[in-house]
Amino acid sequence: MMRLLIFLVIPLLLIAVTVGTLVFLGPLRPVYDWAMEKVMGVSVVDLFSPATEVTFVEIPEMLVNLRSDDGSRHYMKLLVDLEIVDGADVVAIEQLVPRIQDGFQSYLRSQTIKDLEGSAGWYRMREELLYRANLMVAPLQIRSILIKEMITQ
Repeated sequence: MMRLLIFLVIPLLLIAVTVGTLVFLGPLRPVYDWAMEKVMGVSVVDLFSPATEVTFVEIPEMLVNLRSDDGSRHYMKLLVDLEIVDGADVVAIEQLVPRIQDGFQSYLRSQTIKDLEGSAGWYRMREELLYRANLMVAPLQIRSILIKEMITQ
């Protein structure tokens, strides 16, 4: 068993690490970029370049009371911007801001202070807000939620 590990598994692992390093960091990077362009139909450079037009819609500041298990009161002050996929949709999305705010507040009121702690809680909240915002504005699309200010007390 030990011989199998020494003579088969370790060399295969070293080969895999070497090839991975050459592809992602070394001289084989152009081959990787070419293959990704053929498979995805988009240049790798285009995937990571910023959008030509970035449009934001500001959601008015929200002050929300959070759910509490022990009877204490906790509040959250939140100020966010929505990054819009298509700049032509700004007027339509601005008209839906009250609906988006209602969806955000419904979600936030169901959260406890512990649900929002740490980077994982913050990330879950951000993804949930994005999901709810896209539900509220469908078939229009929101690319991302930018949290400008978040204070919990």
